[in-house]
Amino acid sequence: MSEHHLSVREARAQLADAISRAGAGQTTVITRHARPAAALVPIALLEHYQRLRRAELVRLVEARNLEPACTLAEVHAALWQRRNRELVAGVDRTVHWRPSIGGVTRTPGRERSALS
Repeated sequence: MSEHHLSVREARAQLADAISRAGAGQTTVITRHARPAAALVPIALLEHYQRLRRAELVRLVEARNLEPACTLAEVHAALWQRRNRELVAGVDRTVHWRPSIGGVTRTPGRERSALS
């Protein structure tokens, strides 16, 4: 497969020719500031790429489905363990509200004092 390079300006002027080359199986690389920016490729090549991409996505989803998932009970237990660790450490995740000028602002959780 041959490859042809055009600047953006040349591609605008020669678009019909670039499309004809794509129909003949040639790829046209369009450059901006001498760097590849886009490509005009034969439709068969694009369709092949899309099929490969779809197959890879299906493979990834199937591989993910084979991995063991955790149950809701395991998630619940993990959350309770985290909450218990925070309580032992003295971290209060309760949202506290305080008035402010122009409305109410949220004060995130704060360290508990020994008296609370």
